Amino acid sequence: MLLTLALAAATVAAQSETTPSPAAPLPELLDHAALEARLAQLAAEHPEHVTALRLGRSRGDRAITALRVAAGEVRDGRPALLVVANVDGDHVWTSGLALWQVERLLERADDPRVAELLATTTLYVVPRVAPDAAEARFAAPLADGLATGAAADLDRDGRVGEDGPSDVDGDGYVTWMRVPDPEGGWRADPTDARGSVRADAARGEASEFALVREGRDTDGDELASEDPPHDARVDENFAALWREHTPSAGRFPMDEPEARALADFVIAREDVAAVLTYGRLDNLVQAPDSVDVGAPPVKRVPRPGWLKPDAERLAELARRRKQAGPAASAGEGGFEGSFPLWAYDHRGLWSVALRPWDIPLDAKKAEPEPAEGEETAAEAEAAPKTKSKAEEAKPGDDAKRLVWCENEGELARFVPWTAFEHPELGPVEVGGWRPYARVEPPDALAGELAEAELAFLLELAEALPRVRVAEASARALGAGLVEVRCALSNDALLPLTSASAERTETQRGVRVRLALPEGAELVAGRAEERVEALAGAGGRAELRWLVRGPVDGGSLEVVSDHAGTARVALEVK
Repeated sequence: MLLTLALAAATVAAQSETTPSPAAPLPELLDHAALEARLAQLAAEHPEHVTALRLGRSRGDRAITALRVAAGEVRDGRPALLVVANVDGDHVWTSGLALWQVERLLERADDPRVAELLATTTLYVVPRVAPDAAEARFAAPLADGLATGAAADLDRDGRVGEDGPSDVDGDGYVTWMRVPDPEGGWRADPTDARGSVRADAARGEASEFALVREGRDTDGDELASEDPPHDARVDENFAALWREHTPSAGRFPMDEPEARALADFVIAREDVAAVLTYGRLDNLVQAPDSVDVGAPPVKRVPRPGWLKPDAERLAELARRRKQAGPAASAGEGGFEGSFPLWAYDHRGLWSVALRPWDIPLDAKKAEPEPAEGEETAAEAEAAPKTKSKAEEAKPGDDAKRLVWCENEGELARFVPWTAFEHPELGPVEVGGWRPYARVEPPDALAGELAEAELAFLLELAEALPRVRVAEASARALGAGLVEVRCALSNDALLPLTSASAERTETQRGVRVRLALPEGAELVAGRAEERVEALAGAGGRAELRWLVRGPVDGGSLEVVSDHAGTARVALEVK
């Protein structure tokens, strides 16, 4: 069901110093044409803050557009935060979330905190990286859009794309099928037969059915929907831990035009210090594996995981996101071939991955009020009784999510299993989660979730490394010699470079240039000194030069790619 414009139900102003607009609309679902029109409109209506940038075009020849959001002159070295959404084809709602954030920042440009962000930080926003896959959200029948790239002959019959998912029962949705199969590996959840769980043979659980996408068996190989017209996915096509011989990963890294366009965009912008990606992955709710900086590689390949100094900073960012408002959701799937992993492992950027919402797993089943004379649930729980096997079983994820759906009146997200005579497979059941049911929050939650993500975006922007000149002095030593001293400081949370960037040598440190007036001679030190590392939260680096002759009128210039610039005039005191 499409999200509609409505008033935001709640805000997180207590966690943010921003003042929410009293009537901020909810994030919308926008098809490609509508999204491109909105991006162009923002750039036209706010030329002092917004510039539209073209990244490239998708495999289906759709434009991939970014917005640069900043106030004033965007000078070299100004730190930048890159926000990326809808790399995963079915997370179309995150495109609306990213666009919503830009619109709210522009509305609140007079708020002191937002004004400071816009004046000191560049915000790049790419609301939709996978436009071809996103278009499935606006097509009929409704199906999850994931793969848009090169296809493989998955059933090895010499044909490609002849058996893709389809709406076999004609209800307007491409859902799932339970195909009776003693070797299919699935069984009905004993706690709620609507849910499906893996059959564990080691525990004596017999398989009941195979769980496959709804579709036909047009090639007569007794398999349905096994060979779709596309297999490669943009979100699995990046070079970090790219999985060879995996159809969804593509023919080779960066083969998908969308992945290559985004990677080229990042490489060309040395001002980007951190990346925030909205989609199926998460590294805040569930901390990623971490490894020691000096851990030996395996077959000359660095061990996977976040380097421990970086993981500690990521844990602090996770704490700040938790304080921002309603919790984000745990991610789904692995990071292999993903953009967030490529940004961290290959580019050394601080890379935060967030899944804004999924149907919760921790909802408690609502207990009816006991009638007069009946025992309460607590009394019944305390009473000794013999539990059946169904009662002893732990519910699977489907059953847990269905509890939330029942409590919130959202059961329309799940299509009840219905017996169906399949044209090729015979008796099956069709049903399960509707497309996009687990990635699009209900309107009642969308406003509060969006405000929480905006509050965290501000936190992350403020955490970017920022170098300043804490001290600068010129002192006469006698005999015509002058000692010049300079102390640099980084008061932001994040260090100048991550441990990953130091390992990959993908970011330059700070350059401190000493400019002397005519007649002065540099005796000790270099005209340009380099500071390769500068810790966060008050990290300091001290530099010293000896000069013969007058230095009044000279200067110290601090230059960085992604942590700001500064200039200090020299005067002997």
